[in-house]
Amino acid sequence: MSSPAAWILALAAYAACGGTPPAPPIANGAAPAADPRTDAERLIGAVLQRYLDDPSTMSDAGLLPQAGAIPVAREIDGRAAVTAAGLPVVGRGFVVRDLADLQAEADRRGEEVAFIRFTQVEIAVDHAVVGVGVDIVLPKATDAIKMCCCRSVSSYLRRPDGWAYGVRQSSICI
Repeated sequence: MSSPAAWILALAAYAACGGTPPAPPIANGAAPAADPRTDAERLIGAVLQRYLDDPSTMSDAGLLPQAGAIPVAREIDGRAAVTAAGLPVVGRGFVVRDLADLQAEADRRGEEVAFIRFTQVEIAVDHAVVGVGVDIVLPKATDAIKMCCCRSVSSYLRRPDGWAYGVRQSSICI
């Protein structure tokens, strides 16, 4: 029944039989826009949002800059994996930086630069394991030995509205 005439004939025949005519077809509305982010980007966003909601959930959060965007290292386990698409866009915000850029900034400023570093992002269907914490880079000109920082490994569970924190599995401080 694709033509209007066929629809009218069907309504008339149905009404002649004493029935109540059915409601006309309703056009399908536009489907909600699909989230263009990858699963890993959504998970990283959930971890960072949890930090924004409660900074005490991130090991060594007190080392992070007190003003401006919070740097997040692009590399996870030696490969580029964190993208700007995964970062929450609220408040001070976050900025993705290469480790080499963070090192260059420490060298230029002559002081340590703190940032959030993901060490592990593993997703298995509806469960994920995330390693994250705060890290620092020291200027190359110093003879200091880096004795910092703490990281934790936590589980996250997939929910209809996104990733939800599960439980902290372990923490390690160097």
